Amino acid sequence: MLIRPEIATLTQYKPGIRPTPEMHELGATEDAARLNGNELPWPPFPEAIEAMTRGLAGLNRYPDQTYKDLREALSKLHGVPAGQILVSNGAVPLIRLIAEVVLRPDDEVFITWPPYP
Repeated sequence: MLIRPEIATLTQYKPGIRPTPEMHELGATEDAARLNGNELPWPPFPEAIEAMTRGLAGLNRYPDQTYKDLREALSKLHGVPAGQILVSNGAVPLIRLIAEVVLRPDDEVFITWPPYP
């Protein structure tokens, strides 16, 4: 069997709830932000929308996987050498990468349960 059988026992993700009638009585509206789902009550900044719009034309190409421009901008902004900046698509992949580089077979690691994410 290719897929581990315990995977089938995992509960399905349930997105955050929308305002209920009780919440409406307290003044919540349909556009209420679900802070537990990392939503914000405000729309993106106009500059962010403009940058996303400009980027749409290049979605048919892979981005620079070295993130050279971003690392150089962060280097200039924070006064840190670009070679010391690691770009990741989130904390979890970064932590995993660091663990894979640092940990050795038979090392012991303590993590919380359930881990994030």
